Amino acid sequence: MPEETRSHAQPAYGGYLLVAAAAALWATSGPISRVLYAEGVTPLELAFWRTAAASVLFIARLKFTEQPTDGRVTVRDLPALVLFGAFGIGAFMVSLAYAIETGGINLAVILLYTSPAFVALGARVWYRELLTLQKTSLITLTMLGVILIATGGGRGINVTAVSLFWGFAASLTYAAYYLVGKWATARYSPLRILAYVFPVAALAILPFVEFGGYSPSALIWLAVLSIATTYLPYLLYYRGLVEVEISRAVVVATVEPVIAAVFAAVFFAEFYSLQALVGAVLVVVAAVRSASAESPQAQIKRA
Repeated sequence: MPEETRSHAQPAYGGYLLVAAAAALWATSGPISRVLYAEGVTPLELAFWRTAAASVLFIARLKFTEQPTDGRVTVRDLPALVLFGAFGIGAFMVSLAYAIETGGINLAVILLYTSPAFVALGARVWYRELLTLQKTSLITLTMLGVILIATGGGRGINVTAVSLFWGFAASLTYAAYYLVGKWATARYSPLRILAYVFPVAALAILPFVEFGGYSPSALIWLAVLSIATTYLPYLLYYRGLVEVEISRAVVVATVEPVIAAVFAAVFFAEFYSLQALVGAVLVVVAAVRSASAESPQAQIKRA
């Protein structure tokens, strides 16, 4: 992960704009997924094509931009990256696709922001980080928010055991970005990591996919999903990290559930109830506070 940041005396407005743009693009993944489902594309097909197309773009960019001095992945680290690609990326993309299909955009996106709670628990197990009173309080706040969302629901928000399962599965696998990122980004550049793990993710998903026919509009939307919600936001986000501190970048990126909620309301008539809206706010607040409390080395944003 880039460690270069501007001094506090020179506000990195360009960096903040890049991070905000990345978050806005991520927020479009829900609406675009809903359009593709209406076109007959299954969640597994969507997850596969999203990772496969982005893989080609990440590999091509790495080939054109890598320097002779860039670190190559060692044989010793390769198994860990393969597992990360299969479960951290592949399982995440599949879980998120099913979460959107079964629960709606708002529920799927807001449950992603419970991931800091899983990060805190995982860091306690794998990195022996202390589970402080502050972290425990934020986990409690997150769970309270989820309870309010689950019991409050709203129009177009389908809260069931299945949708909660896929939502939490997406959040849990999303947390791997933070936990594995602490290890991986200390060794390799984000672009190199993405160029390795995304192809693995696509290959891991492939055996489970039954491909159907695609209309011209479905092919266009699949291309948009792969480029606009995966490849471009990753590049924008990591470019923004060159100019801003990661703890601040994560805070800026929380515009994602806000933008996603607007898209869901305008295009799909999805609305939180008042109780669920309060719960969503609690989850986002807990995510922001968790980002501020974590050390920069412990944080990495998804693709």
